Amino acid sequence: MNVMTTTTRLAATGAAAALAAAALVGVTTTSAHADPIVTNTYSCTAAGQTFPVVLASNAPGIEVFLEIGAGTDLSSGLLSVTNTFTIPGPVYDFMTNAGVTTVSAPTFSGDFGSTSIGVDGVSVTLAGMTQNGDGSWSSDSTDQDGDPVEGTGVNSAFEVPTAGQYDILSPATLALVATTASGGEIPVSCTIAEGTTPGAYHSILVFKNDATAEGKPVTRTLKTTKVAKMKVTVAAANQMPTGKVLVKERKKTLGSGMLNDLGKATVKMGKLSKGKHTVKVVYKGDGYTNKVTSEKVTFTVKKP
Repeated sequence: MNVMTTTTRLAATGAAAALAAAALVGVTTTSAHADPIVTNTYSCTAAGQTFPVVLASNAPGIEVFLEIGAGTDLSSGLLSVTNTFTIPGPVYDFMTNAGVTTVSAPTFSGDFGSTSIGVDGVSVTLAGMTQNGDGSWSSDSTDQDGDPVEGTGVNSAFEVPTAGQYDILSPATLALVATTASGGEIPVSCTIAEGTTPGAYHSILVFKNDATAEGKPVTRTLKTTKVAKMKVTVAAANQMPTGKVLVKERKKTLGSGMLNDLGKATVKMGKLSKGKHTVKVVYKGDGYTNKVTSEKVTFTVKKP
């Protein structure tokens, strides 16, 4: 069968250093998802000719689940991707006769939740490819001079969504560009086969950010005849906390409020009785941030 096969795998090499540079929490592995292999078939068109392309994606060895704080804005270098091409004989002949030297995927990206993760710098040279028994040509791990043939690339910056486990899916469309020695380009447009759902070639575990909460009475002196108010501040890394906060005295809720865009709220506690009061601020959490309870806040209410 005349097909072009692209194998994309998520390389673990160098991931730890990239994670440290991005100030992420860490990496975990699981044998339940060891060595996944996903194959997708695309219908591709180039120079007026249509032919199938098979994209087989896998993570070598045990799949790495990257633990990332929800909402983290990540820079390039977190995911290292390599690509190995197998090209049918007629396609290889066409490319070489046209003077093609490299094939690249400049817009390669994987769907990730409601967004996508782009991969920059994916390019493969035709030099060093070897012919298979069926007439197709494949790029080996290295060429005759020992240099890598597979295209390599790293992710472009992306922001992760709310907490949860997400699959990175193979793209529904795949745009390849064949470049000649003179700088000419032959576009190759690919669309996943009808009725096929793109498979997942990697997973990312997004966890909620830890938060801190604190409260402080609005005024230094509280009176039994006045409504007592508490200034509340909730803070977290990566994402500004949103949602509801409570002020509680033991099991009793004295008041509640909603955080503003700065993670702050002023909570009305009502008119309180004379004497010492000890309360805590309780933040209920959101899709990005864990719930948290503040340290005790003690204040005295006096008669006017």
